[in-house]
Amino acid sequence: MSSDSKPLQSSVGINEVVQTLRDGGLVTFPTETVYGLGADAKNPEAIKKIFSAKGRPLRHPFIVHLAAPDKFDQSQIDWVALLAPWVSDLSEDTIKLVNTFWPGPLTLVLKKDQSVLNELTGGQNTVAIRAPAHPITQELLRKFKGGIVAPSANRFGKASPTSAADVRHEFEGMLDLMVLDGGDCEVGIESTIIDLSSGDKAALLRPGARTPGEILSKTGVKVYLPGDIKSIGVDNQTSSDTPKGIW
Repeated sequence: MSSDSKPLQSSVGINEVVQTLRDGGLVTFPTETVYGLGADAKNPEAIKKIFSAKGRPLRHPFIVHLAAPDKFDQSQIDWVALLAPWVSDLSEDTIKLVNTFWPGPLTLVLKKDQSVLNELTGGQNTVAIRAPAHPITQELLRKFKGGIVAPSANRFGKASPTSAADVRHEFEGMLDLMVLDGGDCEVGIESTIIDLSSGDKAALLRPGARTPGEILSKTGVKVYLPGDIKSIGVDNQTSSDTPKGIW
């Protein structure tokens, strides 16, 4: 491995990435699913840079990544407190899912808090959130002390990257793009996305590592497919208007 492509896995490297985010820059980082192209979720100008870098339509929403609190002396993480600044309400099913599957490859679409930027939601009244399980990204998020908005670190329409080498190849013209190298992604496919914004039915927006069967068996929450939702007359997103390109 060449000297200019050493993994930024030390605390010094992560501190540099944190500063770049605070300065409004873009970074790429590993998760257990794929690598993400990230910006400060509270900085609208930084979020616009992601659209430009990816060549992505402005109406496509992004996922906000949050850190699990690093508190070893508590038996259960207080996810409600973590989600409160981002969402307007939390259902019982939402709490079951986050307590069971977070941190991990599960993204939840929820009604957004009014303070959440339209730039990251594509102008929708919902926000997509997950807590990635990758230890390097958890450390990054804790040190950043905020949400990082990040789609996959690839040009729009291209395959999602599962290694730092993939990211460097995809964005080789962006010489100032910082790559936090965490090795190959363990899961290698995008997170499962579940829409809970209707308040009464959980709908599958994108399949992934967490399947509806696993979710039902571990939490008792039934996840409906878009066709199921439509057939029972629930006013929810269908496959034709599902947000595209988020992970």
